[in-house]
Amino acid sequence: MTQRNSISIKYKGQTIWTNSRLLRAFTLLLTGDLKNVDSSYDIVLKPFYIEFNFESIFNDELQLKKVKESIARTNSLVNKDYLISNNLGQRIASILKVITPNIGNRELSKEVTEVTSIRPEKIKELLIQIERLLNEEEIFTTDEHVSMNYLLGKWESKNIVDALDFDINFNMTDFSPSQKVFLRTFFSDNKSYSINVSVPVMDGLTNKTLELKLIDGNLLLDKGILKITEFTDSKTYKIPIIRADNGQLETYLFKTKIIFEKVNMD
Repeated sequence: MTQRNSISIKYKGQTIWTNSRLLRAFTLLLTGDLKNVDSSYDIVLKPFYIEFNFESIFNDELQLKKVKESIARTNSLVNKDYLISNNLGQRIASILKVITPNIGNRELSKEVTEVTSIRPEKIKELLIQIERLLNEEEIFTTDEHVSMNYLLGKWESKNIVDALDFDINFNMTDFSPSQKVFLRTFFSDNKSYSINVSVPVMDGLTNKTLELKLIDGNLLLDKGILKITEFTDSKTYKIPIIRADNGQLETYLFKTKIIFEKVNMD
């Protein structure tokens, strides 16, 4: 089942959004590596449900340095069958037995199943993002060669990888969103670029389908990142372009990974 990315991972003003299963996999792998290197390591990272802030959890610089080294070690192993289900399952089970010696077989099996049900590439992707976060780099590896000419036009979501989350509580509105997102980029009259992002919604009062604007503003392209300033309130957004080829566009929008496909403009 697709999980909503509702948990933030923070460090020095930057944020990664993830879900509880992925964060649990990360914290277990981190704890296991740290204990393997130093058996006296005494922080057990329990499940986090709202926020994981490196600066508050590891407020000692030496401790944070050890964490960075641990994540780098783990990332060096991810291409060596480290995250394949059987190997990962054995690793997680051994970590849990060390950090929770009294864990029962049922709970152990449940924890292992939760982690090994995640696609290995999702764990790998999060580990790389966290390493970049702690190195104070751009979180995403972007397609720095994408051009505005390629981006101009209308794009429709082809594959929504994560559960849609636009920081809107639709239960407090009369709208029901569809599982579709539109992204349009334009060349404006004032020789600048603009962008709007919208989602089709059903208006419960009129039973009509409308397009609800999520983003509407000026657009700049900088090293594979769309930098947007809203027309109405000057709020800013960054949309990383992960991949742009063959009429497709892979991005992270709000907390959601989306693959768009080019369509004809209305």
